[in-house]
Amino acid sequence: MVREFLKSIDYPKERIQDMCFAIAIHVDLKADFDGEYNAFTLSVQEADNIDRVGAYRLYETLEAVQFSKQPIEVQIQYVDLMLQTLNEYTSYTCATKTVQTLWLDRIQFQIDYFGRLKDQFKISTAL
Repeated sequence: MVREFLKSIDYPKERIQDMCFAIAIHVDLKADFDGEYNAFTLSVQEADNIDRVGAYRLYETLEAVQFSKQPIEVQIQYVDLMLQTLNEYTSYTCATKTVQTLWLDRIQFQIDYFGRLKDQFKISTAL
């Protein structure tokens, strides 16, 4: 479908394969056809990752787990788990310097947020 669309808009022929491959691998780095893993194709995949750790996705995730309705003990466990996961994400290496900068910025934002939330929980539970 995408390939036919790209052809119909006279997308450069030398880029069609890369674009199709990039779309195919954007979720799990797997495709059911051959293609080249290069800065372009990996950047499309990484753009999806950056979106997953943006501010709005943070809100959506907290809503999805009904964070505000959970007992404080569950909230604290969730925050600790998120901080552990986010700290692991800081070692992820992206395909380009630009994407790496964006990735680390989004991860640090969430680390800061959950760190501050954890500090507030410490105050709340100390009372």
